[in-house]
Amino acid sequence: MSSLQHTFFSFGESSHPKMEEFKVTAPDWAKEGDSIEIEANKQRYIVAVPAGTTKGHAFNVAVPGLSPSAGELRAGLPCPVRVCCIGCSTVWLVVVWGAVAFSYLVLIFWREVRWNAMTLVVAHAILGLQIVSYVRCQVTPPGTVTKEWQRQAASGLEPSESCKRSGLLQPARGGFVSHEGKVVLGLDHYCFWCARPRLPA
Repeated sequence: MSSLQHTFFSFGESSHPKMEEFKVTAPDWAKEGDSIEIEANKQRYIVAVPAGTTKGHAFNVAVPGLSPSAGELRAGLPCPVRVCCIGCSTVWLVVVWGAVAFSYLVLIFWREVRWNAMTLVVAHAILGLQIVSYVRCQVTPPGTVTKEWQRQAASGLEPSESCKRSGLLQPARGGFVSHEGKVVLGLDHYCFWCARPRLPA
């Protein structure tokens, strides 16, 4: 049920990833307490060599086991179902689009006195603008960090901090969004109405 809910609907950003263990071999130059860069789950992390680890020997580290994002889950669905999921990706959007459809039926089809042509043109233009704006909101990808930035941040060349929820390195004003499966730049908050990250105006 939780997987289905994550695929079709977005209720918020309250999930916390489970930790997974990986075996890492310390480089020959690393000693106890040194920070080294590793790659696990297609992400880069900075970990400290634990006490008692000799050069060239392996040790275990725990990193977040990030589940597939909603976009990755929807990519495997048939096209009509995928479009439906994007259009009604939250319970609130189902309510909003339901209200829009009901209003359209009442004001256009069920109205006894027909509107004049100019009123219909303006009304449909406003409705079209609403749909186009929503589609642009859904298909425009939020800004995220690049592989090069991750490498430089892992090396200490870029200022960064570790995300408490995902363990990923992120810049100031950045935040991890599990629905997107990535760190979003300039994140203000996650909008559960549209199931999209909201950036500062």
